[in-house]
Amino acid sequence: MKAMTSHNSPSELIRSAGLEAGACAVGFAEALPTGPESARLYAEWLEQGRHASMAYLEKYQELRSDPATLLEGARTVVSLAFSYRLPHGAPRHPLFADYALGEDYHDVLRRRLEPVCALISKLFPGAATRVCVDTAPIHERLWAVRAGLGFIGRNSMLIVPSRGAGSRVFLAEIITTALLPPDVPLSFATHPCGDCRLCLDACPGGALDCDGAFDARRCYSYHTIENRDTELPAAVNLRGRRIYGCDICQDACPFNRQEYIGPCIPEFAPRPQLTALKKAADVASLDHARYLELFRGSAIRRAKLPQLIRNALRGGASTSPAAPEESE
Repeated sequence: MKAMTSHNSPSELIRSAGLEAGACAVGFAEALPTGPESARLYAEWLEQGRHASMAYLEKYQELRSDPATLLEGARTVVSLAFSYRLPHGAPRHPLFADYALGEDYHDVLRRRLEPVCALISKLFPGAATRVCVDTAPIHERLWAVRAGLGFIGRNSMLIVPSRGAGSRVFLAEIITTALLPPDVPLSFATHPCGDCRLCLDACPGGALDCDGAFDARRCYSYHTIENRDTELPAAVNLRGRRIYGCDICQDACPFNRQEYIGPCIPEFAPRPQLTALKKAADVASLDHARYLELFRGSAIRRAKLPQLIRNALRGGASTSPAAPEESE
């Protein structure tokens, strides 16, 4: 929900600039510390080992809890969601998750947010800005919720109901010393997912809980991307599944079956060199030079070649592309 501001106010001009940059939703939140409850829940999640081998998530707790530690004098967090939904009817890739089919989103979003930062500096002379795209230690989903972009679903992802975006979104933040009126978080009388548990039932590893908690140790996306072990756990069955990422919980979500009416970003369209890879055997036979050539400027470089080969040898989809996205 937007704050009560005029169409020509600085916040609405910045919101419009964010939408022009390709965002499907833009909101503002006061740059306050996340609070003790948020810190407690995150600490418990770490203590339970649900972050698996991602030790970097244990670091920089002070930075995660207060945006002012990322930018001195921070007063506002501008939260933006960018959809990577494929065009309606487009075939899904049998080997790679949707988010990784185009250019690396880190680079794309930073580039697209440069004009928004320039506008903030113009509207508020002397104001500082810092762009965060999945690399700085910041609780992105928390700020998106506070800024009114969406809610945390039972798949533990941020779901953006606006324009039918669903959970297939990248999140980015602009922390700024400029003071902007905060938006109002979405309000629900009951859990916004209702009694739906389609994502929980669909998850092949049982990584999701009813309360929205997530256990990376059971997540196929974690194992195919972040797990650096030579061998995958025996319980991880990739036969007929993607070898980079998963998307199964997102495919099951009704919010992702709605028609998306927001902007599509050209840089996120599937790259031809990736669509040409249709069999796990195509990946298993790659050498390092070919790996670098195929995945240059791609988020898939997050997984090293030995990981991709390991995943491909454990299974992978057949030669038939996955079904296109459904919409209602």
